[in-house]
Amino acid sequence: MEYGTSAIDAAAAAGVRQVVMLSTIGAGAGSPTVFFDQHGRIEEHLRGSGIPAVVLRSSHMMSNILGSATTIRQAGRFFLPAGDARIAMVDPHDVATAAAAALVTSGHDGRTHVLTGPEAITYAEVARLLSRALGRPIEYVDVPDDAAVAGMAQAGLPQWLAEQVVAVFEALRGGENASTTSSVRELTGREPRGFEEFARWAAPLLVGE
Repeated sequence: MEYGTSAIDAAAAAGVRQVVMLSTIGAGAGSPTVFFDQHGRIEEHLRGSGIPAVVLRSSHMMSNILGSATTIRQAGRFFLPAGDARIAMVDPHDVATAAAAALVTSGHDGRTHVLTGPEAITYAEVARLLSRALGRPIEYVDVPDDAAVAGMAQAGLPQWLAEQVVAVFEALRGGENASTTSSVRELTGREPRGFEEFARWAAPLLVGE
């Protein structure tokens, strides 16, 4: 969190005329989920800085699937504690385009835009779309929370961080990112990309070794 607030302080001292902040759905100071709490506190710091600002609260990004690239390449599987959560995943290309639009067009200062993709999909549907893009079967394996924490800890993540990653998936299972918005279209002038298009883009990164 200190990096974010320090950057805001430096921007204010330098006379920066506008800031576009990338935050997350669920952001809120005091949230029991550390990531949401930190984003919420940085948002509050930005609002109190006096700098004209726009906040973009992004949904779960489609590119998060690239964190499972190794198991997708080697085993045709990926493992997440997402259950059958419906998630309005957003393409990071759309997030970047929306941020650029918020920066160079007027009328956004003081606003918070929630960025999502065009539909809420499950990770089982992600696996189906990846299978189509890659031309081979890809399987999504749901894992219990405790197994997910243990696996991440075994891979070298600190215990607290593994638990907080799982807490984000708990929020997703609870519907935190299940609703879609029109913000990408309003900011960029075009519809957000769906996961099928993202899967085609990501396919070269997920081919077998």
